[in-house]
Amino acid sequence: MNRKEMYDRLLSLLVGTFVRENFSATERRAVLALLKDRDFNLDLHQTVAAVLKVVDERGTGMRVPSLRQKNLDLQRSRLAKDSEELLEKLLSLIRYKRLSKTRVISWLSRIDPDLTSRLSDEDGVASIVQMFFIHATENQRRAMVDMLDPDRDEDDYLRGISERNKS
Repeated sequence: MNRKEMYDRLLSLLVGTFVRENFSATERRAVLALLKDRDFNLDLHQTVAAVLKVVDERGTGMRVPSLRQKNLDLQRSRLAKDSEELLEKLLSLIRYKRLSKTRVISWLSRIDPDLTSRLSDEDGVASIVQMFFIHATENQRRAMVDMLDPDRDEDDYLRGISERNKS
């Protein structure tokens, strides 16, 4: 199969998949925006390459990890160590406060209004927060932690004084 035939076949497959998904008008706009995004195209390439590698190694009869999870894992691996720590802190705050999925989405949407266009019904709270972290700026990440834990002390000096006064 030559390059043109492969191109046409892949394009037909992708367009057919989008048609079958019955996206809403908002979701269609989000898909079109994603298709223009260089980071998305790079992630798509890396995800497809990773899945094809697994298929080559295991054979087509083996269960391949979901593309969505593979993509989240790939993007999460790109987070810096301090962002990873902030993500873990945010997830532990959500668990500690026993926040519902709906509440988490509501709070995250205040900071990142486009978040809901990237979500799926199957996404759990951890996946939703990871997706937020992958697309959010450092300031947006810190704003979310501040929303959940507004009383935390930012200054080590003041934290030391307050801990000393508690004793």
